[in-house]
Amino acid sequence: MASDQLENSIITRLIDGNGYLMSPDATYYVSLHTADPGDTGTNELPSTNGYARKSYTTSGGWNAASGGSTSNNGSITFAAASGGDWATATHFGVWNNSAGTSANFMLGGALTSSVTCTDGDAVQFLGGTPGALVITCT
Repeated sequence: MASDQLENSIITRLIDGNGYLMSPDATYYVSLHTADPGDTGTNELPSTNGYARKSYTTSGGWNAASGGSTSNNGSITFAAASGGDWATATHFGVWNNSAGTSANFMLGGALTSSVTCTDGDAVQFLGGTPGALVITCT
């Protein structure tokens, strides 16, 4: 079992670009999933009706990790659904690229409550302290 310090350092370095351990990408991408994405990012919403992963920059976009968790400091807002509703999302994922063979699934987890995005609406995770999207290392 990793210590809280190690968990916090990993989360902070990966998500916010601070700390140590590895060099982070400057931009990551949040995805929505219809079921647990597992270790490879499966069950992502289909790329239809305007759905695409949402980019965010690592600099200052996340609150400092504490107790093995961090949350978004700035709001994460997906583009509005267009041409129809999206499938109901129950999980989220974090990737190092928007799509394609260079995209690596980094981590994922369950949403506190499912999200259904109807045509014309947008999914948004409000930022703040804490933010609406919480990542926990267990």
